[in-house]
Amino acid sequence: MATQRTQQVSYISKVEKCKKKINEKPEKFLNKIGSFLVSETKRKQRKKTGRMRKGTQYWARKREKDLQIGTKCFYEPAFERGNKKIRKEETFEPTVKENINTIQILTRASYSELDGEG
Repeated sequence: MATQRTQQVSYISKVEKCKKKINEKPEKFLNKIGSFLVSETKRKQRKKTGRMRKGTQYWARKREKDLQIGTKCFYEPAFERGNKKIRKEETFEPTVKENINTIQILTRASYSELDGEG
């Protein structure tokens, strides 16, 4: 005689729970990514630019739910974009492009921490 199968495997989807937590506190994820990108950017900036390295920072904005990386120095755009007297020395955009894989790894780690919170 055949036995009846009474055990069923069920899966619990945590996608909605994750979406809700990410929408509540996106700065939790953005802070990790921002601090990493700022440290990488500071390594690439030349040392003789005065306060540009010290002024380089990130802003994880809660209302807009985004991340901004920049510097507070008024002369930084001249170095980043260049002009007729200063040659172009890009630091921010190439740093982000080179570290896309690392950003994805940090995001996955944040998701796994979120999953562990239960």
